[in-house]
Amino acid sequence: MLALCACGPRADAKTVVEVFLSSREAGDIDGAMSVVAPEVVMRAPNELQYQGGGQVRQWLQATLSEYVYKLSEPPALNGNEVTWRDNLYSQSGFRWVGEIEWQAAVTDLKISSIRGRVVRGASGIICPQCPPGTRI
Repeated sequence: MLALCACGPRADAKTVVEVFLSSREAGDIDGAMSVVAPEVVMRAPNELQYQGGGQVRQWLQATLSEYVYKLSEPPALNGNEVTWRDNLYSQSGFRWVGEIEWQAAVTDLKISSIRGRVVRGASGIICPQCPPGTRI
């Protein structure tokens, strides 16, 4: 599990997002959630909203069982917000699904909100492992 520590350079919002992304890439749900605020609000690329760490954890677990995210644009810091882009691939056949632009707000070294938006490719893909009604 990756985590922030008091050693080395001072952590900032970009570092928080980098911990989230590297943990997500490794399939380390606990590591990713370690930098997410308990009261986080997430608007998924399909416009569904998730509130609280429990719902975001469930979405992340389910999504990672169906899809692979590959960074297409690295995290960029703008104040306390960080943006990045991912290419989304299906786990079955490693088929490209689309590109998602993300924006995260960070407060007290925790992600307090995440918003995703499909910028290229398909939208409305059903995620059978996600909470009911979820589409990517």
